[in-house]
Amino acid sequence: MKSCYSFNNSIAIPILYVIGLLHWYLFINYNSPTFTSGDWAVGHQIYDVFKQSLLAGKIPFHATLYASDTLEATMYGTSRFLSLPWIIMPPLMFLLKFFSVPVFITCQFWLYYTISFIVVLKWTKKLKLSISASLFLLILFNFYGALVSKASAGQTIWGYMLIPWFLWAIYKLIENDKPSRSVGLMIMLEFSFLLFFVLLSGDMHNFYQFVLVGFCVLMFYPGRILRFVSGSLIGIILSAWYFVPNMLFSAYASSNLPPQGHWRRSGIMGYGFQNGDSGVPLIEYGADIPIIKGILIMPINILNHIWKGLTYSFDPSHENVWEYNLYISYLGVTLIIGSLIALFIRYKPLGMEELMKHYRFFGGAIIVILLAIGPFNYKLIRFLQFIHPFNPIDAIPSRLMLYPFGMVLLISSLGFDSMFKIFPEKIRPSLKWILLFLLLMLLMKHSYKWWLIQANAIVINQFQGEFKTTIYDNIDDGFYKAIVIASYLSSIITVSCSMLIYVCLKRYNTRRGKVLKN
Repeated sequence: MKSCYSFNNSIAIPILYVIGLLHWYLFINYNSPTFTSGDWAVGHQIYDVFKQSLLAGKIPFHATLYASDTLEATMYGTSRFLSLPWIIMPPLMFLLKFFSVPVFITCQFWLYYTISFIVVLKWTKKLKLSISASLFLLILFNFYGALVSKASAGQTIWGYMLIPWFLWAIYKLIENDKPSRSVGLMIMLEFSFLLFFVLLSGDMHNFYQFVLVGFCVLMFYPGRILRFVSGSLIGIILSAWYFVPNMLFSAYASSNLPPQGHWRRSGIMGYGFQNGDSGVPLIEYGADIPIIKGILIMPINILNHIWKGLTYSFDPSHENVWEYNLYISYLGVTLIIGSLIALFIRYKPLGMEELMKHYRFFGGAIIVILLAIGPFNYKLIRFLQFIHPFNPIDAIPSRLMLYPFGMVLLISSLGFDSMFKIFPEKIRPSLKWILLFLLLMLLMKHSYKWWLIQANAIVINQFQGEFKTTIYDNIDDGFYKAIVIASYLSSIITVSCSMLIYVCLKRYNTRRGKVLKN
């Protein structure tokens, strides 16, 4: 097996990386889209406020936004700008002083795409993948349907682009069974830094998902759960800049918003539930269908929903489909299934001993899949709300499917090369390259349907107002401003101290490793 870093083939990976940079540039900028479709209207306004703030040299304590509907205006349109749930503090925010909002957004996509690409490369090295298997993993992880469709809808997808990093962090927590105190603390801090970083991206949904999915997996590893919980708590402390103003001043933190019956509260979304143009039942339930047959029909409709998400090439005209889109094409599904079968055969016989070895990991993945399924999630939310009323942090459970999906991609890459052993050795390399090229083209074709200029032309519910964001200083709101300043200072201090501790621990373990080696 050739290494993925083989000199003769290494050019393929940089070429793919450059293709990705070009892809995201065209996705955002081609033909100068208006950023009026989906959630881009609100997102664009937030970036515009920061641009005004940087140009004027003022802290945007208060700002006026133009939200898309009454409820959104009530929940997020508060004049206390720095208490908005969707506030961002991205590393590249300073670029807004020098560049336009679209250029800034492009740079953001480039940054997170680069992070994702590098982390997936770390996975390829860890899994000892060949060049072809590495490209297979890189193509699917960086260009599958969920990323492009959520980006088109204006969602802050940068957190979803960090899923490879999240899976890497969970792997590090699981891999180290009995680490030294210093190594254990480093692993814990690494996870807390990830949580802090994802909130800088403005995505509390991903913060919540990282903690929830991590807990579902690590609850099967009692020896690691303490480090995970500690890392999560440290991540919250590091993110005081976000949590404190939101908890004290955001309307979203109120138990009264959204109102009872609103979809954000009800938890009715997820695979198996019809939502707009997504999840149309393969078999209609009907009032005349007995309950037993209805129970049998439900799994069929759920699987059909997931299958369509993987194979149907939707576009922005299909309402809400971006919340269920996992598109990798029929070819991608075939390659994954073939790779998994080949992996099973390669390790045959896969007896109970091997299954018991990994049952804990798969147990966590199964729980996450169940949480992503609408009927199960709906019953769970209703039960928990019966015990105590609350608003779900993320009202769209289908998003959780991206995490077991990422796990499947990693596992299937291990069997990619073995799948081609049924073909004559002479044609294997050419066949791999042809199929990988076709896979990339299919994903790029699907992505083209979701470019912002396409969404502007197709999406009916466009933002009709003008981007007239203004920043101002309410001198009578001193308590709010004091809390914001204190929260941000707290985060600066705790992050700085944590990074210093991490660097010291890393140096200590490096020296210790050299001593033990000698």
